Amino acid sequence: MLDADKIIGGLYVGSEPDPGTEVSQHFDAVVLCAREYQPPARYFPGVTVVHAPFHDGSHFSTKEKRVVEEVSIWVREALNKGKRVLVTCHAGYNRSVLIASMALMLPGEGPTPSCLEGPRVVNLMRAKRSPKALMNPFFEGIVRNLHFCD
Repeated sequence: MLDADKIIGGLYVGSEPDPGTEVSQHFDAVVLCAREYQPPARYFPGVTVVHAPFHDGSHFSTKEKRVVEEVSIWVREALNKGKRVLVTCHAGYNRSVLIASMALMLPGEGPTPSCLEGPRVVNLMRAKRSPKALMNPFFEGIVRNLHFCD
């Protein structure tokens, strides 16, 4: 069973998806953020799979920071092209929400809104995904304090 919620436009956030065709029936791409869950792309036929493992902790390594930044940009670009993107992590409350939030804060075009302010994004994620979204204070702080657009 797929545990995912539509956030806005083509952006969805969820927990670890079960391998199989359900993902390909609903999405064009899946982003796997849980460091502990990185199945091969063949588990999700017909879908672009982006492996973006990082730790759900209180700081980033240099490599994890680069992964978060690059994948957020990749998600924004996919949304700009009208793609339906599922961003996942273990439970779908922290790592996936961080990536999805940053993607919505980046400038963009297309059907999914962009340049949203941090506090608005936090509220949106908690309303659409769960009140537990961004319960990691480090991740919540990143979203609340980032500003990409003028």
